[in-house]
Amino acid sequence: MYGDVRLDSDISFYPELRYEGCKVYPWGGWRPDSAEPILGCLIGDLRASPDETADDVRARRERLVAQGWEDGGRDGVAGYVHVDDLEKIEGPPPDGPF
Repeated sequence: MYGDVRLDSDISFYPELRYEGCKVYPWGGWRPDSAEPILGCLIGDLRASPDETADDVRARRERLVAQGWEDGGRDGVAGYVHVDDLEKIEGPPPDGPF
């Protein structure tokens, strides 16, 4: 039991989210002007795999910026993604309060 939630219940935890193969972090909350579940996300590392070249990363950045993502330079890119478009990697619940 954790608070009002039994940890052996049918709750799934997704400690890792990915978009186009890149790890994303929730950033800025939900899109305020949408009734859809559209989440603000940050992609800090634009490599989807360790063997991608700098040209692959540059092309991904350009494609995301063309789609409306904000280019933050070394900090990565930030944009809104519908939760159905995120790859959700299931894992254990976080330690401590959440």
